[in-house]
Amino acid sequence: LSALPAMLSALATIGVVALLDVYVVFGRWNVGLNTVFLLGELATLFVATVAVKYVVEERGKRFIRSTFSKYLAPSVVDQMLSDPKKLQLGGETRRLTIMMSDLRGFTAMAERMKPAEVLTVLNHYLGTMADIIVAHNGTIDEFIGDAILVIFGAPIEGKDDARRAVACAIAMQQAMVGINEHNARLGLPRLEMGIAVNTGEVIVGNIGSQKHIKYGVVGSHVNLTARIESNTVGGQVLVSGSTLELAGPDVVVGDKQLITAKGFAEPIPAHDVRGIGGEYALHLPEVDLELVALATPVEVRARVMTGKNEEGPEQVGTLVQLSGLGATLELPAPAEALTNLKLRLVGDGGALVDGDLYGKVTTGGARCVVRFTAVPPAVAAFIAARCVTTATITPTTTAEADPAAKPA
Repeated sequence: LSALPAMLSALATIGVVALLDVYVVFGRWNVGLNTVFLLGELATLFVATVAVKYVVEERGKRFIRSTFSKYLAPSVVDQMLSDPKKLQLGGETRRLTIMMSDLRGFTAMAERMKPAEVLTVLNHYLGTMADIIVAHNGTIDEFIGDAILVIFGAPIEGKDDARRAVACAIAMQQAMVGINEHNARLGLPRLEMGIAVNTGEVIVGNIGSQKHIKYGVVGSHVNLTARIESNTVGGQVLVSGSTLELAGPDVVVGDKQLITAKGFAEPIPAHDVRGIGGEYALHLPEVDLELVALATPVEVRARVMTGKNEEGPEQVGTLVQLSGLGATLELPAPAEALTNLKLRLVGDGGALVDGDLYGKVTTGGARCVVRFTAVPPAVAAFIAARCVTTATITPTTTAEADPAAKPA
């Protein structure tokens, strides 16, 4: 697009030079030129100018379509092409809604799978999610392994960006049922995903080098979204207060968490979304862990995890209730909610069960509830042998999804 003014300027210069030549020839040597010939030259110049303009504009349109068609809905790309004023590719500060999703325990899971199986699982999952995101007019910033970073409100700004983002997140969680049915048919593992949605000011534009460039976002609110997402469990959507305020009064939420993040002086409230009404009418299923009381508690060795690092001393505790998705854990020292734990189960004869069990504390205390985030096969078999009942999922009815449940 930037080449167009230069080309038009060059053609205009050629035209002026041609007219000066006519003047010089006519005035100095008193030689007349055929009027038809002169008009023909000017017509040729005009046609050439229009042709160059068309070629450059079409090249620009092809660039826009090839750049964004894989990440945006066709209707949004058409809107960008029909009204270029709405397209701002340069760097600027804008208030956007950011969504980040991530699979729970996928890294550990992938280490136990064949490479072809990993790609089969990942590509089917990402393809399904991408279709849902594009259908909600979200812009896929990038795939980061099994994580997805999405923005709503750029390059085209909408009036309901936050609302569409929340609806998109719920639809993505609902689609996990079909994904896991597909995986089960192929003998592939079950997946669980956490999603965070946040709204704030970021820098958006073309990022990269001359050889590799992409349209993306940077800023503290991108980091905050990632921080909120790291506190989710499988099947959960957490949204910040700024997103909830913009998403509409019919967004149904449950518990609220306070999350600390670098760059923010005060803890950020994150709300557990249960559904959205209106034109979307989407609701997340209720997950009941159905913890089974164990006749013989299971000894466990617990370590607190910060990122990928272990912190503090190992604690010896006991699992007193258990299911396929979580447990009630008694520890010598109380565990705070949202704490990540690595657990090693002690089996029959005092031997450790093969594999590390990872979980997140959802209810804190010395007797805490832990939601599992990564369960290796040997641990899953050990758990199954000790509790017949596993978690069940009960759909939430419209009557149960009361908008009045939204906090002030």
